[in-house]
Amino acid sequence: MGRPRIYANDAERMRTNRARKREQAEAARRAEMDGEEARRLHQAIKSAAGEGDAFALQVLGGNPSSTMEKIAGYASGERGRLFQAPTF
Repeated sequence: MGRPRIYANDAERMRTNRARKREQAEAARRAEMDGEEARRLHQAIKSAAGEGDAFALQVLGGNPSSTMEKIAGYASGERGRLFQAPTF
């Protein structure tokens, strides 16, 4: 006795395969866009820190990923533990 069929026919198998490939391509495209947005944000914060912006100086990391982690920490309420209050 063989393994039970997953798909009713070849057309169904091909449709499922194409849908999976579209989803994978879309996920890769989103990841690339997210990375580009993180790099742009990091660059903007780096510029602001260079001009002496207090908040930018506090959240600037060595790379886009660490900058995003610091911003997320600040936004999630870890301000007191991670940062001193900005002086405006």
